[in-house]
Amino acid sequence: MVSFALLAKPFLITSRTGAALPSGLSSFLRDASYSTRGTGRMLGYLIAYPWTARSAPPLNSLVQALPNDAEVLYLHDLALLREAQGKNLTRIIIDRLADQARRDGWRAIALVAVNDATAFWAKAGFAEADEPAMREKLASYGAGATYMTRTLGA
Repeated sequence: MVSFALLAKPFLITSRTGAALPSGLSSFLRDASYSTRGTGRMLGYLIAYPWTARSAPPLNSLVQALPNDAEVLYLHDLALLREAQGKNLTRIIIDRLADQARRDGWRAIALVAVNDATAFWAKAGFAEADEPAMREKLASYGAGATYMTRTLGA
């Protein structure tokens, strides 16, 4: 059994090095931390926030504010400890995020798949979205970076 908490509040997330992540100084943030039942031990996290469709946040830069024309929930990061991997938790976590996003009125979740993770995200319900206008930006994410979306039904 996996338990998780969704928080929606403005705050700054920083990496271990102290560099600001692209969530922004004052922004909506969905941060889900996952733990096994009874232990309360955190096994991973997910960060997602509103963003413009057919776009992605600039890599390695601070986003000062969320876009006014946000149409999708952008999945910025999902990480699980090694001991939590390979147990279908990603699918459970993404399905819960999709349920919450749907209840909040979002019609899609978007992400940029990096490090040859396109097949991984496809198993979680995401499909490649060829956006010619994004090709240059995707190149900055590294070779093979792919913009993907998961449409949320009503």
